[in-house]
Amino acid sequence: MSDGQILRSADRLGQQWKNGHGQTFQIAAHPAESSLEDFGWRVSIALVEADGPFSTFAEVDRTIAVIDGAGMDLDIDDKVHQLGKFATYRFPGEVAVTAHLLRGPTRDLNLMVHRGKFTGRMEIFSTPGGSQLPLRCADREVLLVVTLDGSVRTADQDELGIEDVWQHTGAGTATVTLNGTAAVIHIRQL
Repeated sequence: MSDGQILRSADRLGQQWKNGHGQTFQIAAHPAESSLEDFGWRVSIALVEADGPFSTFAEVDRTIAVIDGAGMDLDIDDKVHQLGKFATYRFPGEVAVTAHLLRGPTRDLNLMVHRGKFTGRMEIFSTPGGSQLPLRCADREVLLVVTLDGSVRTADQDELGIEDVWQHTGAGTATVTLNGTAAVIHIRQL
């Protein structure tokens, strides 16, 4: 599984959140031409500059991770969940969520999958000094590796900088070299 597609952070365009309270930068989505209303799955980076509500997405499972900034408290059903840097949190997209920034703006990585059609998971890995990270991708699965800190080198020796992504679809195994922190996202069609 050495082949894959490189998605460079410099190529992303920003758009308003669904509720208009922030800005999002789409990394990848399925189908590729889908909108915020009709995607099967979507991976993006959001800029959160102020306290306020998250957009709601019916029948969508969401996973987020703060990738820049001190973090935020998420108020969900009168319970507060503190989300620090590189910690992941999963929640249903239709619940009301209000974010309270801890010390200034944050950026977070978002995985959203349409419940009943796709499943998804996000894991954060940190390794110093160029450690190898073996990856397995199942049939009917999409794998994305997002560089969060440091760098990632693919099996084809492509160098990924901060917020660059390596995307692969279909069964196979590969090893990337990680010198820093990366998110590994698996999305599987049901």
